[in-house]
Amino acid sequence: MVELSDGRVLLNIRASGSRLNAISEDGGVTYTEPARDSQQVEPGCNGSVSRVFPDADESDPRARMILLVNAENPAIRRNVTAKLSYDDGQAWPGRVVLEHGSSAYATATPLGDGRMAILLEREGYSVISHCVLDTERMGALPAPLRAPENIVLTAGQTHEIVLTVDNQGRGAVPQGPSL
Repeated sequence: MVELSDGRVLLNIRASGSRLNAISEDGGVTYTEPARDSQQVEPGCNGSVSRVFPDADESDPRARMILLVNAENPAIRRNVTAKLSYDDGQAWPGRVVLEHGSSAYATATPLGDGRMAILLEREGYSVISHCVLDTERMGALPAPLRAPENIVLTAGQTHEIVLTVDNQGRGAVPQGPSL
């Protein structure tokens, strides 16, 4: 469970195949019906969702940064992975596997400077490990692309589509080649 940048509460629930999300707009008294999030693959195992900068002002882009840590496999507890969102959990462009192979429960807490302290089970539940993850070094670009909805493209023809880049970070988005 995590408070989002706008004050809503996200309940992130373990479930077989992928995690479920429910939203509260009244401080956690009531929630929407849980819905599957196909971006959050897991076998039905404990995970952790936390704001990276919980004290950031709502107007600061860092306030929307969320880290999810969970076992990323649809069937068995393995591959504990950290996923980073820049938009209160709508998309998860940052991703790093923390433990390949047998691993399960994981929890994370912010250190206040963009780093997260993480505890996770590994080696068949026999070892609990600690690591510190610097979210700045996850290689994620906080700038997802959006395309117009309901585009119909004809096979074999050239089409021009305008894409929008949403810069969710604090700095400039690096310019790349034209596509």
